[in-house]
Amino acid sequence: VLHNRKGGVTAYALSTEDYDYDAFEIGNINNNNFQQDQRTIGSSWRNVINSDKVLIDTIFYIIKDPNGNIYKLKFTALLNDSVERGFPAFKYKLLQ
Repeated sequence: VLHNRKGGVTAYALSTEDYDYDAFEIGNINNNNFQQDQRTIGSSWRNVINSDKVLIDTIFYIIKDPNGNIYKLKFTALLNDSVERGFPAFKYKLLQ
């Protein structure tokens, strides 16, 4: 997953050990953490190297678009009900 850095989108990752996704609010934003690196999200939310395809549910992302909208995003699935790869699911919320 890449974000549109050429279009001005920035993002950063957070651990659920530090912040609870559901409780994270606009006041928790650290503007110094936003990065243009398109690999910020990348494949950090999944592990598919081995035969076990694993969703990493201990990470979520804060994304800022060029209009100043800020979202939180967390992946909730990697596989479909038939355990086939390629069916990611996620939840997100506009914070600002």
